[in-house]
Amino acid sequence: MNSKPGVKKTVDAGKKRLTPKLRFPEFRGEPGWEEYRFSDLYADGPTNTLSRDKLNYEAGNVRNIHYGDIHTRFQTLFDIAKEVVPFANPSEITHGPESMCLCAEGDMIFADASEDLEDVGKSIEIVALHGESLLSGTHTLFARRKGSSPVLGFGGHLFRSERIRKQIRKEAQGAKVYQISAKRLAGINVCLPSSPAEQRRIADCLSSLDELTAAHAQKLDSLRAYKKGLLQQLFPREGETVPRLRFPEFQGKPGWETTKLGERAAILKGRGISKADLDPTGAQACIRYGELYTRYAEIIREAVSRTKVPATELFLSKPGDVII
Repeated sequence: MNSKPGVKKTVDAGKKRLTPKLRFPEFRGEPGWEEYRFSDLYADGPTNTLSRDKLNYEAGNVRNIHYGDIHTRFQTLFDIAKEVVPFANPSEITHGPESMCLCAEGDMIFADASEDLEDVGKSIEIVALHGESLLSGTHTLFARRKGSSPVLGFGGHLFRSERIRKQIRKEAQGAKVYQISAKRLAGINVCLPSSPAEQRRIADCLSSLDELTAAHAQKLDSLRAYKKGLLQQLFPREGETVPRLRFPEFQGKPGWETTKLGERAAILKGRGISKADLDPTGAQACIRYGELYTRYAEIIREAVSRTKVPATELFLSKPGDVII
């Protein structure tokens, strides 16, 4: 492969190339993927430090990416027309957009901080801006392609791959909050196909799966909204003892009984399980409070974490217990 414009190849002549275990048939006879430093492919750019209170969702000329939205909201391939992106307050834009380093299609934006090691360095690729002005905001790292590779739409998936995610986690620093710096990101190894056609083929495949996932997510959201409506009707409202909606065989039956929770259950305070207490090979399954928000549905059938803390130091749950 000839070096691309603006890209310095780091693979030494004769060095073994990398070949994925799964490859589309039309590329199985092609050379292996080539390896680069991140800094060979991307140049870092400036970001701002605008906090949430300096952003709004009503009006403005310049939109702003907040790192929290990378963690919770934005799709891998960022199309501004499909995302809810806040504006920078006009008072914060002291110069015209032409004087700022605006995002362009093909840029990578990384969240440089996270309380969870798994999410540090989570990224999105800007693939469609539709003429809008966009800035990379607080706690983000802004990377712009030096050449034409990776092709548009491939970088987003590339930087979600486990090979790269593992390197980013290794380079992250911190205890309670993990961070990745531009300098450490610049040194990670990135491998990609020499053929732009193979990059596009992979990007198209993974993007189609993202679209399918999004369609199912919309159906799931509709079902959740339906369930929420049922909950409001199947349980009595404040001050009432009879639900608005009742199954036919219970219509005409007496109203529900009212009692205090403490009269029906013993309320115990569990022990805090820190990250240092976790051990995948630990003998005791445990449920951490944060997982109630992120990992579990209303019914817990199996704990996802284990701990080395002895069972004698914990409250052990039984079927039918409620964890709050």
